[in-house]
Amino acid sequence: MNIYQISKNTAPLIAKLMNELKPDWWSSQGALEQITADNVIGWYMAENQEEPVGWMCIKRLDAYSCAELYGWGMNDNGSFHTDEKMALLYDYAESYVKEAGLRNIRTTMTSLEMSCHGRQLGNYAEELKNLSSCGRKHFDYLESRSYQPAGFVPNCYGDKFHGIIMLKDLTK
Repeated sequence: MNIYQISKNTAPLIAKLMNELKPDWWSSQGALEQITADNVIGWYMAENQEEPVGWMCIKRLDAYSCAELYGWGMNDNGSFHTDEKMALLYDYAESYVKEAGLRNIRTTMTSLEMSCHGRQLGNYAEELKNLSSCGRKHFDYLESRSYQPAGFVPNCYGDKFHGIIMLKDLTK
């Protein structure tokens, strides 16, 4: 599998893939706007440049010496994945961020299976101590890559449906 940088010419291919895999998340136009937004850098996996199977975008946050995983996914025989099947893209993005002189990479994720959902959040420090994934594969995969839960974005995905900020320190 090869890694290619997303360009103006290849962005429509990635947007089409995003829409086909998750039409409830991305329209073709919305996907294209997301991956071509200012300060967004992205790559995709493919056997050849015209047939992407996965993508990953980051947004640089230089003021915080950080990059944010901004959108990613993979088509595995018609099934949407964001886990170990994308290890090559995670490695590539993390290397890019580190080589750019940034010290951290983060993302905000969610899952219905997380123990913090379905209720209002209490004390954030206590919530982080008691956070469990209840078998959420993507959460577990990020933890296996040394991402740690670092906070919450309350109600960002709807009432009592919280974003979990996952952070990886690239200086270690």
